Amino acid sequence: MNDGRSNKLSSRFELLENAYVSMGLVNMKSDNDGSLQEYFIKLTKKQELLNIRYKHFEEWLNNNDFDKIMYRLILEHDEEYFDKCYHNGFMPFPNNKMDFIINYVSNTSIQHPIIVKDLECNFPNKIWEFRGYYFQHVHEKRTIIKIFNKDDLRLLLELWKEKKCFD
Repeated sequence: MNDGRSNKLSSRFELLENAYVSMGLVNMKSDNDGSLQEYFIKLTKKQELLNIRYKHFEEWLNNNDFDKIMYRLILEHDEEYFDKCYHNGFMPFPNNKMDFIINYVSNTSIQHPIIVKDLECNFPNKIWEFRGYYFQHVHEKRTIIKIFNKDDLRLLLELWKEKKCFD
């Protein structure tokens, strides 16, 4: 993985730790049992594992067709999958594979979120472009993820970011 991306991801935890301390939410010196440091160590290890997974995915992308995996993942989120989610009392959410790709695009994208005039909406949103697809996060009551074909702006899939029960 690009060193710039690794540094960007790992520095988020340092910023988080420093923010907690500076806002007075935690006092690292008063952490007698070491639980706070242990928490940040676990968080860092989790991020390092994710960085390794991202690196493997990038290597996989060099030898494989991203369109094929997206097509397969979109087919996995078919009407039967949506019905199963609704039947269990949940809004449709991404499966683990799709969630990984969505997180990869939004967390490791070299570019910042972009503006696509034809995809504007009335709610706060961010859009990332990756390999011929737009990934849009719309922040309404909950976050909705929309995946569009970049060429014709056709909506391919719309999911809730997290597995949540109906309100």
